[in-house]
Amino acid sequence: MTRVGLAAILALVACNEGYLPVLSEPDMSTVDDLSPAPPDLSSTGPSCGQIAMCVLGCAQDPTCLGGCVMGADPQSLTELGSLLLCAGTNCLQGAGGDGGLGGLLGGGGLGNIDQTQLLMCLVGSCQMQITACPGLFGGF
Repeated sequence: MTRVGLAAILALVACNEGYLPVLSEPDMSTVDDLSPAPPDLSSTGPSCGQIAMCVLGCAQDPTCLGGCVMGADPQSLTELGSLLLCAGTNCLQGAGGDGGLGGLLGGGGLGNIDQTQLLMCLVGSCQMQITACPGLFGGF
């Protein structure tokens, strides 16, 4: 190494008052935030209509039925309850075997609901509940 190079290194070391960024310790005066991010509460679960369509597709499978309401907010469940009460009162009469409105249950329980007849009955008898249940029948 030449004298000029050595002098330049010594001058740099002397001018920085002992501070060498490469050899310095990490700054311990700051604290890294290692806490987990707060949960996103803006995302909502399935809508009333999405739950209803899922339940119709499940027939009588209890595991499937439980999955339909997973993560649903209380408002969606209230809307769905209102719709189910209206449908049960007006559209599913005669589940005991007398057929009800054209035999919606077809004598085989919930898995055999005639969805076309159910839709027609809901439109005729449960307008207010359908309006309050977003996403029903693909946004009907």
